[in-house]
Amino acid sequence: MKILASLRARVVTLLALTILPLLALSFQVNLEARNAARARAEMRIDALAQAMADEEQHMAENAHQLLTIMAHANDVERLESPECSGLAKRLLATQPLFNNFGAALPDGSLVCSSGNRGPTPISVKDRQWFQEAMAFKRFTRGEPVVGLVSGKQSFVFGLPILTPRGELKGVVFASVGISWLERLLRQMNLPSGWEAGILDSNNQQLTALPQQSSAALRIASTSDWATMAENKNTLLHAHKGPDGESRLTHVSPLNSMSAPIWFYISVPKKILMGAIEKDFRTQLLVFICVALGATVLSFWLLDSNILAWTRKLTSAFHDVSQGKLGRRLEEHHSIRELELLNRSFNGMAENLMRWQQRQVEDARHIARASRLYCLLSAVNQCIVTATNRNELLGDICRIAVDKGGFSLAWIGFVDGDSMELTPITQAGQTGFLLQGERPMGPSPAATAYHSGRLAIVDDIQNSPPSIWRDQAHLAGFHAAAAIPLRHQQQSAGVLTLYSRHPGVFDSSEKLLLEEIGGDVSYALDRLENETAKQLAESRLARLNEELEQRVAQRTAELLMANQDLEAFSFSVSHDLRAPLRAMSGYAQLIKQESEAILTGDCKHFLNRLVHASEHMNQLIDDLLRYSRLGKRGIQMAELSLEHLVSNLLVPRLSRIQETQAVIEFAQLPDVLSDATLLEQILSNLIDNALTYHQAEHPPQIRITARREEDFWELSVEDQGIGIAPEHQEKIFAVFQRLLSDSSYPGHGIGLAIVRKAVQYLKGSISLTSEPGEGSTFTLRFPTTPSST
Repeated sequence: MKILASLRARVVTLLALTILPLLALSFQVNLEARNAARARAEMRIDALAQAMADEEQHMAENAHQLLTIMAHANDVERLESPECSGLAKRLLATQPLFNNFGAALPDGSLVCSSGNRGPTPISVKDRQWFQEAMAFKRFTRGEPVVGLVSGKQSFVFGLPILTPRGELKGVVFASVGISWLERLLRQMNLPSGWEAGILDSNNQQLTALPQQSSAALRIASTSDWATMAENKNTLLHAHKGPDGESRLTHVSPLNSMSAPIWFYISVPKKILMGAIEKDFRTQLLVFICVALGATVLSFWLLDSNILAWTRKLTSAFHDVSQGKLGRRLEEHHSIRELELLNRSFNGMAENLMRWQQRQVEDARHIARASRLYCLLSAVNQCIVTATNRNELLGDICRIAVDKGGFSLAWIGFVDGDSMELTPITQAGQTGFLLQGERPMGPSPAATAYHSGRLAIVDDIQNSPPSIWRDQAHLAGFHAAAAIPLRHQQQSAGVLTLYSRHPGVFDSSEKLLLEEIGGDVSYALDRLENETAKQLAESRLARLNEELEQRVAQRTAELLMANQDLEAFSFSVSHDLRAPLRAMSGYAQLIKQESEAILTGDCKHFLNRLVHASEHMNQLIDDLLRYSRLGKRGIQMAELSLEHLVSNLLVPRLSRIQETQAVIEFAQLPDVLSDATLLEQILSNLIDNALTYHQAEHPPQIRITARREEDFWELSVEDQGIGIAPEHQEKIFAVFQRLLSDSSYPGHGIGLAIVRKAVQYLKGSISLTSEPGEGSTFTLRFPTTPSST
């Protein structure tokens, strides 16, 4: 900020920051004093208001008690009698604060009074206190009115007179003069300048202390009185009266009065806060004088001590900025802090000189690092585009000389026979290169290969004596670095770099050189892997071609096998059936024509021959169904499982009735599947359940279906003889039977048909069974099968 640019301005700001909190503290003290004065005023006003409320409540209770006594006195048995008026006068004589006592009939006629009623009849029928006493039959609070008998402004209390049966006999009343409130105001002993008074519901003054008829209008306007009366939650109202004076005013209602009557206390702010404001102005004047004196003294001390030194320091900084880093300040000063600043300036000048020297060294280092980064970037670009090993190695050596600024770069690998480092490619000052370096020799190339780590000689001239050192020194080289190249994590060769400048390889550059070695090693492995990959791809192509030929040959063989199977099926269905039909027909004919002359053994043999022919014929039918299953192709359609099961049970009704079987199925869903395959599956499972049941129990079969995500689960459950776990996989094979044909007839091919049909549906079938506990076959097939 420009306003704080000078030291003087900052000193002034510092003084202001020091003085302002003190000034704020003074204002805070004054504010607390004002709040304390207001709090004391609030406490006193609250006490006065409470005293007024207590006195007013006491007056209402006194009036209630007097009227109760009067209502139950014998003298008011007859309200029109002189005894009633006499009682009223005696009460008035003992109660100086009251203006009148009396009674009125239910029609409002005033028939009893402690005052002189005069000859004219008086009616109080229109008075609020009389109406409320008659209507609610209870004690009524005071109402400010002008008495009809006394002619004075008073507060009237009323109490109904009730007969023992609860009937209204009349109303007794008592009126209290305004002088009662005036006496209460005088008893408050208000401080000088304070004012108090009573207002009616129209904000008109009834009485005030000091007694001034215009006090209320001077304190506040009619609208201000109404606002303060409505805001009952505020103890003191701060406002400005019509006379222009700021005031604090308290307004509270007189609860014993039926109409809104308000009690107020008002005090001018200048009376309440005058002494506090005077003290604050005095303190403020003293504070300003002290602040001005401190400012003048600070300016003198600043100019004589700090600003003179500042000018010297400014001149010294100017010289340093012009490059005169030898400028120094006198370190002795009367102010200790300024002496420390002088020493700090001199130290800074020394540091700047050393920093300038380091900058030169850092610039050289940055230049070397930049060359190595350029070298690393160019090497990586070559690695990305390289397709040939020798071409990549040659490019790396040329880049090291052109981009890296090295005098010689060469790459060599160890010959497997002679175990010598043989250069593969080189660039730069190639006349120096020694042929056939031994891995155990003193050169950095041999050291890097042998140790597998980066080898650096920063100062060739001061390195240990050797033939390599002497020849490198004669060639003008002062530093050398050898980077090991790895193949499958083993040292295989080196990348060697020579420079004409000593000390060119620091710690950061060593990391870059190691990264270059790692990248080159990776590239060599990658190129070798790509070569191997190409060979593998070529071999894979040949194998794929051979595989395709084998697949074509095997497909042809399968086609021929299918044709042979179809020919066999045709032969079975025609050639085998003819002898069977002949055997069965002749046996039946012999049995019919010669039954009378046949012996029992002959009949038994004929029956077995007929049964064997039928059994063989059924076996041929089952084999044909098994071989032809699925050959017509899968035909998917929406079908009702419940309708399908019902149709399957129709041809089996006689068998169901014969075995007394119970078959349960209900609410089976509609599925998308092949009807023929499902019919083969369900018919074989139902036939097995009807066949393999316990002799003493009729078959009980339960067919259910439910959806499980993207599959249907169709279950056929029976209470038959069951199957042991070790035989549950065996029964799905062709011609595999666990029981003899004499006990349970069958061909051993039904479940094989079931499994084959399930496979065509892209599903699976499982069996849950224990011997003697029945079996549950569960078919699982897709809800939306793919077409095959």
